[in-house]
Amino acid sequence: MVAVPFGFSIGDFIAGTKLLIDVFGAFKETSGASSKYASDTTFLHSLTSTLQHLDDYVKPNPQNALSSSISSLLDTVRGPLDDFKTFLDKYEASLGKVSTKSKLGKVPKTVTYTLKDISGKIAKLRQQVEQPLQAINSLLSLQQM
Repeated sequence: MVAVPFGFSIGDFIAGTKLLIDVFGAFKETSGASSKYASDTTFLHSLTSTLQHLDDYVKPNPQNALSSSISSLLDTVRGPLDDFKTFLDKYEASLGKVSTKSKLGKVPKTVTYTLKDISGKIAKLRQQVEQPLQAINSLLSLQQM
């Protein structure tokens, strides 16, 4: 007689266990979802401030080729930046510094944020924002020469 496999393997159980460990880790104060969220919002606020300074820098000289290139890259980064901000805003009530929700009320958003973090959505949003910034940094370095 041949045993019929159920469709689950040891690898599936290991992956499931790892996922549970990651989700439970999200509730830690120091390395959990709240601290990751705080890090991501700090990045977003810093980036927004930097982009505003760059915008103020290029506005007085729109005909300058460098300013034109930087302005174009700023337009490129605004779409992913808005997506990143919209994504983070959904979690403000549960994971923000001034959250008024109870620990039990935070559970759904904490788990969702952690799963998005695990799936790479947050890293992808950061990468989409950081790539044009690297080009802007290169242009500013060229201007210094």
